[in-house]
Amino acid sequence: MALWIRNAGTYTLQGASGNIGLVGASKTKSFYTTDKVFCYSSNSNVLTGPHTWSSANATTFPLLSHTQSSQYDPSTDTYLRNNNGQISEYDTNNTLIRSMSITNIPQYNSHDGVITSLTGEKFIYYLVKATGELYQLNRNLIGTPVFVTTISPVYYQSQHALGGFYHQDFLYMINRTGTELQEISIQTGQPTRVAATTVSGLKCSYPMVSFAASQVIGTTHFFTLSDLNGTDFIHYEITLKNRNPQTPNIVTPDGTSTSPGIHDVQTAIRWSFFDLDERDLQSAYQLEITEVATDTIIYDSGKVKGLSNFFYTYTISLKIHELYKWRVRAWDYYDAESQWSRYAYFKTNQRPTVFPLTGVSHVTFHQPILGLTPRLHFRFTDPDNDPIREIYIKINRLSDFKEVLNRRFTPDPQDQYFDVPANILERGTTYYWTLNGFDAYGAAFYTNWTFFITTASAAPPMPLSPVHQERTTLQPSLVAELAIEQSGLSQHFQLDLSELPNFSVVRTYRTDESQAGWEAHNGKEWVPFPAKGVKKRTQYVQNASFEQSDTIGKLYNDWGTDGITVDDIFDLNAPPHTGSRAVRLIQQRPVLSQLKLSQGLSGIRPGERLRVNATVNVVRIAPGAEVSVQLSGTNFTHKGIVITERSSAYKSYSFEIVVPSNYWSSMQIDFAIKGAGYTECWLDALTVEAADVPSYQFVRFQPPEPLAPKVWYWRIASYNNLTKGEPLRYSTDRQLSNLLPLNYTDGGSGKSDYSVWDLELEGDASETSLMVEYPQHPEDKRAIHAVNQKPNANLSLIREYDSDFESGKYYLFLADMKSTYADCYIEFGEYKSATLQKPDLWETLWFKMPGKTAVLDYLKFHISPKEIGQHTYIANPRVYEISEMEYAKIGVDPLWSGFNLNTKYPFVDGTAYPSQSSSFRSGDVVSVALKKPIQTTAPANTFTMNAVCTIPSSRVSEHVPGISGNLRYAGTPVYKDGVITFMNDPNAYVKLQFTGTGIRWHGIKNADSCIASVLIDDRIAGQVDLYADSSRQEMLYECLNLPYGLHTITVKASQFSNPASTGTKMLTVSSFETIVDQKPGKFIVEACNNGFDEQPAWEDVTAIVTNGGKHVFANQNKTAAQWGVSTRLTILANGTFSPAMLDGFGFSFE
Repeated sequence: MALWIRNAGTYTLQGASGNIGLVGASKTKSFYTTDKVFCYSSNSNVLTGPHTWSSANATTFPLLSHTQSSQYDPSTDTYLRNNNGQISEYDTNNTLIRSMSITNIPQYNSHDGVITSLTGEKFIYYLVKATGELYQLNRNLIGTPVFVTTISPVYYQSQHALGGFYHQDFLYMINRTGTELQEISIQTGQPTRVAATTVSGLKCSYPMVSFAASQVIGTTHFFTLSDLNGTDFIHYEITLKNRNPQTPNIVTPDGTSTSPGIHDVQTAIRWSFFDLDERDLQSAYQLEITEVATDTIIYDSGKVKGLSNFFYTYTISLKIHELYKWRVRAWDYYDAESQWSRYAYFKTNQRPTVFPLTGVSHVTFHQPILGLTPRLHFRFTDPDNDPIREIYIKINRLSDFKEVLNRRFTPDPQDQYFDVPANILERGTTYYWTLNGFDAYGAAFYTNWTFFITTASAAPPMPLSPVHQERTTLQPSLVAELAIEQSGLSQHFQLDLSELPNFSVVRTYRTDESQAGWEAHNGKEWVPFPAKGVKKRTQYVQNASFEQSDTIGKLYNDWGTDGITVDDIFDLNAPPHTGSRAVRLIQQRPVLSQLKLSQGLSGIRPGERLRVNATVNVVRIAPGAEVSVQLSGTNFTHKGIVITERSSAYKSYSFEIVVPSNYWSSMQIDFAIKGAGYTECWLDALTVEAADVPSYQFVRFQPPEPLAPKVWYWRIASYNNLTKGEPLRYSTDRQLSNLLPLNYTDGGSGKSDYSVWDLELEGDASETSLMVEYPQHPEDKRAIHAVNQKPNANLSLIREYDSDFESGKYYLFLADMKSTYADCYIEFGEYKSATLQKPDLWETLWFKMPGKTAVLDYLKFHISPKEIGQHTYIANPRVYEISEMEYAKIGVDPLWSGFNLNTKYPFVDGTAYPSQSSSFRSGDVVSVALKKPIQTTAPANTFTMNAVCTIPSSRVSEHVPGISGNLRYAGTPVYKDGVITFMNDPNAYVKLQFTGTGIRWHGIKNADSCIASVLIDDRIAGQVDLYADSSRQEMLYECLNLPYGLHTITVKASQFSNPASTGTKMLTVSSFETIVDQKPGKFIVEACNNGFDEQPAWEDVTAIVTNGGKHVFANQNKTAAQWGVSTRLTILANGTFSPAMLDGFGFSFE
């Protein structure tokens, strides 16, 4: 294409000094002027002007001498200036960006030409006017100039600071006389084309080439020539030559005649377009596909206009297992044509498919629980009936995406599965697996991620009786409550007995080896333990009767909806049949639609028989509509209930189904309305249960042989077929993991921002001041301290949780709080604790909560300031996952309520493993008898006896005075009248270690006392305000529901006191009272007058021993030769803790 130039117009500047340059079809730039008048080019390339600097498009550039060369670079919107020894780059604000020295170039001068690229190349050129030497410089002005060629001075303007531009392999510069624009080859230094400028003499100088991003090679570019005085200039346009595009590159399918690519008959043919002219695009292509065997072109697209560089073969008919070759050529924007590409070969095949059968396709679905060596089933199908050539399996751990297995294997064509080897998987971990490979003809296949969970160590049963350290018979019944087995498998149990607390030597009893001595409770009675094991949960639907919901009526625990729009109604406002809630579902759109309520199910095993039960009231139903209940899964659907008529009341519906024996994927229960028009139904309950399988709640074991009378320790664990032989989780193993980490470093007594506790303030920060203080808590723990600045500020500290609380699990929230006003509490959604009961006293607030599914909510600590200056403290925040058994007992059983929650769930920052032992004392009978009866000549008539013994009563208490060697204390005490007193000593404490089930603290209240803290077993149990307007002795604290065992009570002084308290902030201890509450023991005394008989006639004489008097024998018969008097004494401990002793006895008879 020839170079040509067209005059775009001549303009006269008014009052300008210096030279004007016009750049950019879409940009406006002004050069070398001190005047406020300039001209610019609009987007339509029409030159207009003059305009003042106040124009929105104005851009200044300072005046330069015409002896100093400068050139605009359109690709960077910067200017390259010859600074006589340096090439410098400036932005449009005349700020220096970088420089490069050119002092190593001979005879350099400030008017030497700087030559830039139109298209953002990596180089610029420097022309030495004196010698004609051309140097190449790095565009980033780094490195050193590189000599290229020499150009004769007759081809360029050498008198003035005149630059130029280059494109591809050519320079464009004004000639010596200014009459022509020269195109000069960079390689040879010789001109290749010229174009007249229509300017005579030396009036023309300083050409500036305009450029915009919207311009491409082949379109018009603009530059300006002006006279030396800047009074006249001419605007020109230039068209540059175009180059043919390169040969297209093959992308896919690719291959050779001997090694072709293998592709589906419906595949995509792709190539890439490349042109040396930047921003030049494909405008058309031609594609040919040839059948190699016949050398026949089966498809010729002809010249197809467009930018597309791919073609789908589904528009033509390709044969299976046939070899083809293809090629393509392309045209650029200016219709320049490329060469044909090389031939690329491919062979056709239909892609096989592999469908995983074990696992689920999404991590949020209910994943099957498998063992550590599971069998992963899949189904392989090939439309061409080609066999598998090779197949690979990969297994990755989801938590960190680590690949744990990558193996090639050969599956059985009929029974397709892979057995995961041992020592690959970890327990309680989520994995995903994929398959990829080729069929016999090389067609590739692959699967997406498929998820499963390996079974965790089965949750251990909870020991119920005997309670810790209780007396038992020599063959006690050891009872434990079952935990739910999440895998859905039947449970077996192992019970260990040991004389040592570390279980280093044990007697082991397993239900899968022998059921002797084992029983299970099915909810009605104790039955022999089944040889196949037991299940606790046989109902798989969570929240089956819709009792759990939030405050706006949204269901928890995996109930989800589908198809419900703003025109429909879904709520919990239906009248319930049982319980307190029922679902109301109304479809009222006139078009065919389906509304669905669904829940994913877990723990269901292949081959299991299921019974589905629904309690439904179809209030109204549209013609042709149906209400249905179905079980569904991957390639599996069974609609067992279909209702097409209305009902006047709730009705019960059910169906049964056997899960396919090879089904290992996800399953869900669906309740749906399908139809058009108005349909309303109420759903009271929807359950899926294991049919004909009893649900067991408890197991018990009685040793087959009597145990030695001593202290025994016991523990119990459960396992199933997947975990058999693996390490067990025993009832003595306990783990506490705080889900609310504090994330702070103990920095001593300094203060730090509360945000290090991962909490945020909800409310106006100007209304309160917050800090973290140490110590502020009776356990010497850090505490958040909030002081409100305004009344009724309604502030909270919050922690966001998103899907942290899993459905089917249970959680306990606890925190220690105190405030000037007893109006603070903690909450999560609709679950909340009680409020503080008393002002200025530390209390442990708590609530329990079932897990939720995919819920975003906030844990809130309500500061709730009412008055200016209200102080609120928060310490020991903790959230623990608990078992279903613990959830049922917390707040119900006294041993799982109140202070005992603090001992069972102490604060842990991270994870801890508190000890949890179970022991009993075998032998609960003390019995003595005469070795030989006392012979009499006739039957004894009367009997008198006394005995000295200790029999455990229902309550045993012991008084410990305040001045006692059993007490430990810190501080400086004052002793008076048997009372120990501390004054003005916030670090003082009194401590007593005791054995029992309860404790009482007696002391003095008066007007000078402090607020004291009570700790039991080093956990805060409460605080006591010791202030009273007059001095008085009273019981200050009691705790009567401790588990029997060794405990410690600590009474601590503090720097806090009642606002009315004055003086010395006293702490007093008059005494402690230790208490043992237990079942009372029993004392039995018997006597006989026919003691030589094989079966003497024993008569109960306990009353005369305890109350005095004589016993008259009723017996007057014997079978032995002699009469004889005998007696026996028995103390039944009856499960008590206290000592049972017989010191001596005596008797007489007549």
